[in-house]
Amino acid sequence: MNSLDTTQQELIAALSTGEWISGSTLAQRLALSREAVSKRVQKLAGLGLRIEAQSGRGYKLEAPLDLLDARGIAGQLIQPCPVTVLPSVDSTNRWAAAQDAAPCLCLTEHQSLGRGRRGRHWHSPYGQNLYLSLRWTLPHWPEKLPALSLALGVALAQTLRELAVPAQLKWPNDLYLDGRKFGGMLIEQAGEAGGPCTLIIGLGLNVAMRDAQAIDQSWTSLALQGYPVERNALAIALCNCLLTEMTQF
Repeated sequence: MNSLDTTQQELIAALSTGEWISGSTLAQRLALSREAVSKRVQKLAGLGLRIEAQSGRGYKLEAPLDLLDARGIAGQLIQPCPVTVLPSVDSTNRWAAAQDAAPCLCLTEHQSLGRGRRGRHWHSPYGQNLYLSLRWTLPHWPEKLPALSLALGVALAQTLRELAVPAQLKWPNDLYLDGRKFGGMLIEQAGEAGGPCTLIIGLGLNVAMRDAQAIDQSWTSLALQGYPVERNALAIALCNCLLTEMTQF
C-alpha cells in the first residue's frame, strides 16, 4: 500500500489512543456502515497494525500510536526546512529524490518498499518506528564525500546518547544497542562531475516495534531496550543533527 485515503487515515487516528472504540461509533464518525468499518480495520493488518476486535466492545489497537506532527517538527528545527509527513509511501528516499527543493525533509508513518544497504528490505510497520530522509544539495562534489557516512553515523550516535540512549555505531552506518541493530542509514547521490551534488540521506530507527518476523538478522528497538523516547522528540533531535552536520560539511 503506497497511499492511504482520508477515511483510512481518520480510522487510524481514531484508534491511535489504544482504547476500545465501538464499531457503531467508528461508523458514525467515518460515515460508513459497520460492515465497511470492519473491512477497513482488517486492511490495517497490511500496515503492520495489530487490532483486537471483541463483540460488544469494538476495536482496540494492541498499543497506542505516537503519530508524527509535521508542523511541530518544523517549528523546532535549527534552520528553516520544509517538512513533509506522509501517511504511507514506498520509500522516503525515493520521495525526496523526486523533489526539487533542497534542503527538504520527508518523514512517513509507513514504508512499503523501505530499503537498507545493498538493497535489503527495511521492515517499516505503521507508526512504530522512524523513517526519514533529508535531501541536500552541494555546489560541487566534495573530495571527502566517502567520509560523510561515517561522520553522520558518529553524530547520530552522539545525539542518541544525549537522549540517554547508549547507541553504538557499527561501521559504516549501522546503529546498535546491546549488540543488536536498531537503526541504519542509506546515503544516495546524484549529479555530474564538476556540477552540483545532490544527496539523499535516509535514516531508519526502530522505536516502538516489539515483533517483526520478517527481519532476518539480530535486531532490537528502543522500546525493547527500555528507552521509551517520544517519536516527535526523537525526530526533531535527529533532523537537527543531520541539518547541523550537513551545514558544517
